Parts: sequence; structure tokens; C-alpha cells
Amino acid sequence: VAEDEQAISQAIRAALDSAVEMILIAGETSIMDTDDITPRAIKAAGGEIVHHGVPVEPGNLFMLAYHGDIAVVGAPGCARSKSYNVIDMVLPRLAAGERLARRDLVQLGHGGYLK
Repeated sequence: VAEDEQAISQAIRAALDSAVEMILIAGETSIMDTDDITPRAIKAAGGEIVHHGVPVEPGNLFMLAYHGDIAVVGAPGCARSKSYNVIDMVLPRLAAGERLARRDLVQLGHGGYLK
């Protein structure tokens, strides 16, 4: 999908219409803040941003949103890495059906880097 708010929003709606269980969005760059293109597209598609940024490195630019019960994950650039990162910490929980809240994400950091 093109890096365009409307195109991303339409792709999210199309995915939701096909009864997906989760949406994972990975772009050319990480989502820098909630005014970035991807969070705006998620909101335009009817989603709600739960939290952006987690105290985990690699992966601090992770973003989580929900559209109803469907998790919408904004993956940071480290998702491509072979190293253990925030996606490894969060994706299994979401895949198991756990609904994560902001407090779950901020509790991921426990005083240091993952490296």
C-alpha cells in the first residue's frame, strides 16, 4: 500500500471487511508519533490508538491500536530484525486473544535494554 493516509485507511477497512483477527502495519520507517500518517489512517478507519512508544529497545516506536476487538499493530523498524524485540514480546499475547492496554505496554520495560 502506498504511504498515503487514505490508501492505508482503505486497506485497513478492506482487511476489517475480510474478518481478520489482527492487522500488522509495517512501513518503510517507524511511526514517529501519533500525528504520523499511519496513526491518522487508523483513526480515519475508525480505530483508537491505545499507546505509542514502549520502554523497550529495540522496539521503542511500537504502536498499538484497536478497531473494536481487532488489534492494529504499528510495527517499529526492528520487526525485521533477528534479534529479540518488542514484536516478540507482544505478538504472541495478541495472537492468543489478549487485549493489551496502555499499562501492559509501559510495564514491558524493566530497567534496561533487551540486548
